[in-house]
Amino acid sequence: MGGQVILHHPNGNASVSCFSETIGRQQVTLLHTVPSLLIILGDYLSTIKNKNSLKTLRCVLSEGEPLMASIVRKILSFVNEHCRFYNCYGYTECTGTAVQYIDEGNSNDADFLPIGRPLSRAHIYLLDEYRQPVIPGVQTGEIFIGGSGLFYGYYGCNELTPRVLCNLNDAFFYKTGDLGWLNTRNKQLEFKEHQYDQLKLRNQFMEIQEIQRVLMKIVADCVVIKEKHKNTDYFIAYVQTTHTIEYLRHHCLTFLPLYMTPYIFIIVDTLPVDQNGKINQQNLPISDFFYLPTFPSEVKLPRTEMEQRVHKIWHQVLSYVGSNLSISTSFFSLRDDPKSFISLFNLYSINFNHNLRITTFIEQPTIAEHARLLMENTTLEARCDRSHSIDIKEGELSFRLHVS
Repeated sequence: MGGQVILHHPNGNASVSCFSETIGRQQVTLLHTVPSLLIILGDYLSTIKNKNSLKTLRCVLSEGEPLMASIVRKILSFVNEHCRFYNCYGYTECTGTAVQYIDEGNSNDADFLPIGRPLSRAHIYLLDEYRQPVIPGVQTGEIFIGGSGLFYGYYGCNELTPRVLCNLNDAFFYKTGDLGWLNTRNKQLEFKEHQYDQLKLRNQFMEIQEIQRVLMKIVADCVVIKEKHKNTDYFIAYVQTTHTIEYLRHHCLTFLPLYMTPYIFIIVDTLPVDQNGKINQQNLPISDFFYLPTFPSEVKLPRTEMEQRVHKIWHQVLSYVGSNLSISTSFFSLRDDPKSFISLFNLYSINFNHNLRITTFIEQPTIAEHARLLMENTTLEARCDRSHSIDIKEGELSFRLHVS
């Protein structure tokens, strides 16, 4: 069996209004996405009158991040009663989904949905640090994935393959670095956390050491940690330096992609250490997510009604209360995660009738520039008709897999 694949126009997913309307207009029946987008989609549908754009969906699959039960409940309120919701877990190294949970409305008391049970082609082990099976229902263990679909190795990066591919009982398994726990009451596997310094942040794997290595070029000492705020993970950098935060951010952006740049920089006189001389993360200063990291030396306040409206929307997205948010400050010097900018763009779509693409706002990222763009385009109708469909046909595989 096959189906018709709907291709959205470039950057179409960034406009939640166009994304939602396309699902309804094209009568999409299957949606495979990530929790971050489901949150934005649910929030958007809660603010508009026409809430029927998801009624054609028969199946929603979420993958890539832990899935909160509250997100599922919100999305299920906008789909038809026969739509099924799947929470999927897996890696590219295992050809995608290896474990799957079907929500049947019995997760009302849970904060996060389980990741479920292995697919028929997959084998799952929960092992301790000595690679011995843990006690089900009592201990957490690292998740190892085996079975058909397992990759052979990283092309051109042979030194990385042995770090994640191991032999267990004469079969190859992928070492995920994720901790899981088996609920013996319902036989469902639950994801707990990723345990290594290699962190999964916004569905991207990255090394903390790489971020620290870049910072250590210009600072006396530093430590980078991960913190969760409003169910989103952020990097926080604690540094000993005489440089300004603005300089540190610019340095990181020069050598690192945006998603690897720390969200908050905290300058300290010294980093706390324990009796063994190691950095004591428990004694690091508490980070303030309501603090806006950088401001220009001269704060420019809104001058026009449009700038005031945009200024208010920025406050909403940044969760910030104060008057020193300058209209000449770049959004990316304040918040570096794509989800926040997509939320900003979607609020523009809700509050203003414009036909601008998100890339236009990215290229001109200040309140003053956004206000000007919206003033020039609010009389134009937004276009959301550039999606088209193609038929997918079966073809030959272009890669080799382990088959058990």
